Amino acid sequence: KTPNGESKKVVVKFAVRYGKEAHEILAKVNLAPQLHYCGGVLGGLMMVVMEYLEGKKLSSSSFEGRKLGRAVYADLERAVAELKKYGYVHGDLRAPNVMIDELEEHAKVVDFNWAAKEGEGRYPLTINKSELAAEWHQDVAADETMKTEHDEYAVKNVLKEKFQVNC
Repeated sequence: KTPNGESKKVVVKFAVRYGKEAHEILAKVNLAPQLHYCGGVLGGLMMVVMEYLEGKKLSSSSFEGRKLGRAVYADLERAVAELKKYGYVHGDLRAPNVMIDELEEHAKVVDFNWAAKEGEGRYPLTINKSELAAEWHQDVAADETMKTEHDEYAVKNVLKEKFQVNC
């Protein structure tokens, strides 16, 4: 409940690591859900409480074979640019980590588990590069350094097929 007593839906997740700063950067410019809490709990896990978003994941079957508008694509380009401005990378910009609003006019980025400072963050050892090779820049690999160019590649070369744009 909010301070004035109204109920509000939230998402609660637990993660081994979480890019709180990157999430906050995008939330400030309405390109990610609002972050209500992010902190350590027992067992070395992070508890993350954020705004519940209405809409669907870009990976939803309802978007198969359909093209979304330029504004949605522009939101993703802006998200990468905003993170870059502050020296951060998302590291996992794939369709399952993009939420499209109910009117299909805007996108928000979710899942900041890998997000980190560019040049400092590393891809997890468990990254599924063998099955998802088409989802990643060629330099993405287990324990490799995350770079902005990887996020840019994800938007311009992987996700672009879902939008009515020419890149």
